Order: sequence, then structure tokens, then C-alpha cells
Amino acid sequence: MTYNRRIALSVCAASAALLLSACGGGSSSDVPSASATFKDALVVGLPYTCKPSGVTGKTDAEGKLTCKQGEEAEFHLGAMSFGPTAVRENDVITPYRIYPDNNEAAVNMAQLLQSLDDDGIYDEVITIDETKLNAVTINLDPTSSTFDTDADKMLSDYNSSLSLVAEGDAEAHMNNSINDTVAPIVTLQGDTAVEVIIGSPYEDAGAKANDDVHGMMTPVMSGSVNTAVLGRYTITWTATDAAGNTGRATRTIDVVNAPDTTAPVVTLAGSTTVHIDQDSIYTDAGATATDNIDGTIAPVMSGTVNTAVAGTYMITYTAEDSAGNIGTATRTVIVDEVVPVDTVAPVVTLIGAATVHVDQDSTYTDAGATANDNVDGVITPVMSGTVNTAVAGTYTITYTAEDTAGNIGTVARTVIVDAAASVCQNVNPITGACEDTPVVTQCQNVNPITGACEDI
Repeated sequence: MTYNRRIALSVCAASAALLLSACGGGSSSDVPSASATFKDALVVGLPYTCKPSGVTGKTDAEGKLTCKQGEEAEFHLGAMSFGPTAVRENDVITPYRIYPDNNEAAVNMAQLLQSLDDDGIYDEVITIDETKLNAVTINLDPTSSTFDTDADKMLSDYNSSLSLVAEGDAEAHMNNSINDTVAPIVTLQGDTAVEVIIGSPYEDAGAKANDDVHGMMTPVMSGSVNTAVLGRYTITWTATDAAGNTGRATRTIDVVNAPDTTAPVVTLAGSTTVHIDQDSIYTDAGATATDNIDGTIAPVMSGTVNTAVAGTYMITYTAEDSAGNIGTATRTVIVDEVVPVDTVAPVVTLIGAATVHVDQDSTYTDAGATANDNVDGVITPVMSGTVNTAVAGTYTITYTAEDTAGNIGTVARTVIVDAAASVCQNVNPITGACEDTPVVTQCQNVNPITGACEDI
């Protein structure tokens, strides 16, 4: 048998909203058509239904059909239906396209189409008339392993002159018509290069395959990834069409260590807060730094301390690892203002004389004292001691003043209470003989002694 022509079913796809009457089924003539070809000789008179619109028709003399853009077409042979398959602009539909994952089913479909040609000469055109449509009395399943037997019996039961075209002849005719030399296009889902953290699970994102003849195909994956071992791995997705054309796509997977997100630990030598005297010399105690990956790192110091000026200063140590993580530690340095040590006691000054005489039984009120300090200034001194004017004697009144530095100054006043003298008034003159010696008392205004005494 010779195969000098392609066998084609042309499919015309309209715009999204209108049917193309030029393709044999619509009413709009002002929308340009787009055609696709079903390869296994032009199939004329093949019933179809557009889904989901429900538009029905038969392929015209050029093997074309009309559906809305984006719809699917389901084909009918008597009691049998096959498809649906997408109707796309400038597309090619083949039995391989209808059964992308089952080459045997595609060949079975070609066998039946070729067997139903009205004149048995299907090199150029397969024409299916109503009589041949009626020959398909059962809903045959092209994927069934008994398809050849079931189809041949169905045809011979309808008309003893009908028989199923041999499988090998049908496949050779279809492949010769298609003349497929283009490999399927395999497209990876996801990135072509992937990094996986060691020890974590990996599941490939998969791939899709599309063939110009077979349509969508299921690619096969090869290769594996051992996420327990660092290294580079490849996963390859392969799709081979019925003509033996092979397409492939490869993904590279690198198993890597987990990224370093831990900052170095910076540790200050010495206290985090330091006090120093103003105008002294300050040398920072330093710091060390360690990293979980890089080990020991030399931290860098920033900040200065001006010991001439009292205040608070910050010294910061910074360490950065090879992954760019930064750790810091800060010391607070407080420069304290130096205040001279006060060792001078307040000066306490008495008001009035340091020694005072008062008469016994008189009233005594001390004149007081004042106090002045070289730092604190005027201070109020505190008096201690008492004077009992009822009892003659010497008493001490002390004034004490203490400054804020604890220095104490004192001063004392001596108060002498003098005993009172006896006063005799209107004392009669001493008269009489001189046998007795007169007694002279401490009296004032004593009358003179008179008498005739030789010795007193």
C-alpha cells in the first residue's frame, strides 16, 4: 500500500465569541478563521459537538469544523464518541493527540477511521457517509485490549464486506501521513536550579510535555537527590512521542549547608559599667568575639572617652562573621567630676566675751554664737551646756557646728556665777566696855565703832 497524501481532519477555531460559517457551522462571515489539521487523511462528514457551547456539526469537504475559541470538540462515530480535545488556532489534531498516553488506542482509532472510508481508498480523503456511521453500532473503547476483535466483528455483522484495517497498516499510514520529526517540548515546573538545605526533604516540582502531534504528554523523571550528602544532583524529565522523537529538560539541585544566621558573640573584658575620675587616664579593658562557624574573631572598637569632661561615654565592640552577621557589646564609661576633699572645720565665733560673770540668783541668757564654713558657708551652731545661777560656780556653754564633710568646729564660753555679799543696814553702833572683841561682818553703811578701848 502506498501513502502519497497526508490524511487530515482540519479544525477551524473561531474567535472567542463568534462561529466561522466559512468553516461550516456558524453564521458570522466577518470574523477571520483559524484552522487546525487532524492528520490521518482529510476526514469528511465526521460529526462533532463543541463543548461547552453544545454547537454540533460535521466536518466539511476540507475536513474543517468550527467551535468557539478555547472550546473542546468531541467526535462521534455512530454509537461511539472519542475526545474531547481542545480546538486551538492553527493546531493539528491526531489520534495521538486524543490519546496522548496510549499509542495503541491512537492506532485503534486510526484503524476504525480508515475502515469506514466509503470507497476503501483512504490515501487522500476519508469520507464517512451516513451508511458507514450506522455501521458503528456499539460504543467501542479504543483503549480496550479486545478493540480489534470487537471492531472487526461489529463491522462484519453490519456488512460482511466490511473488515477492520490491519493495525500495522493503519499505524504505518498514520505515521507516514504525519511525518513527525519534531521532539516533544518538555517544560520544567519551577526553577531550573534549586538549592536544598542538607537534611531537608526534597520533592521535585515536576514537568510538562507537549508534542506538536500528540499534544500534552506525561514526561518521565530520572535521577535522584540525596539530601543527606552535600553536592550537586540532576533530575531529568523525558518525553518520547510515537515517532521516537525525544525531548528532555534537566533541573540542577544543589544540596548545601544551612545558611549562617547566627551573629558572633562579643564579650567585654571587665565590667559593663566603669567609673573613672575626671582628668585621669582611661584605657579600655577590651573584648573578645567568637562565632559558631568562623571561630575566634577580632572585634573592632568604636567610641572615645574624654576624661577632661565629666559625663557618660560609650565604647562599642563590633564583630562581623563571613556570612555578614554582626554582633556587638557596649561598655558604659562614666567620668565622675572630682570634688576637693574638705578637711577644714567650720569656724565658730562667740558673740560677746569668752568669760562672763553673773551674780548669783540673777537671770542669765547667753549671747549666742555664729559659724562659717569654707565650703558650706554660714552654718547654725548648736549650743550645749547650762548655767544654774542659783548656785555660785563656773559653768561652760559650748557651741558646735558640723559641715557636710563631717568636719566639726566648737567654741566655749565660761560663765562664772558669783556668790552674793551680806548687807547690814541700820546696825547699831558698837558700844560698851572692851572686854569683848567686836565682830566685823560684811556690811555696808556700818556705823563707826566708838568706845574707850585700848586694843581691838
